[in-house]
Amino acid sequence: MVMESQILIWIVPLLIWEMIWKGFGLWKAGRNNQIKWFIAIFLLNTVGILPLLYIGFFQKEKNKKSKKVDGWVEKKLKDFKKGKKPTWIEKMALEHAEPVNFTLHIAALFFVVYGLWIKDWAWIAMAVIFGLIGHTYARTRE
Repeated sequence: MVMESQILIWIVPLLIWEMIWKGFGLWKAGRNNQIKWFIAIFLLNTVGILPLLYIGFFQKEKNKKSKKVDGWVEKKLKDFKKGKKPTWIEKMALEHAEPVNFTLHIAALFFVVYGLWIKDWAWIAMAVIFGLIGHTYARTRE
């Protein structure tokens, strides 16, 4: 029992560290249309090392003289500003593309899994609260 609590003291902060850097790494790789890096960061749990390496050394350089290629999010936002109405699935995808909302949902996923693992509803309730905060934040930024 004591050993389990000592392990949790180390694992929980490492998981939070991993989630934060994984969220930023996925966001940057997605924005830069680097699909191989996106998949690698998504699939591999490296305690934040892989996302840090990607952000620090391998992310595409922004060349201000070249024409920027818009990703899906930017194209959809331009369409919506012109008056096109988003479908409900497009609206949900755009809400979850916002980095703060995405990070909060990653944390919520961790809380749900942990809550189910230890059979404690308080962690699951915290996950719901994090999800609601993420959605509220995304909708106030519209």
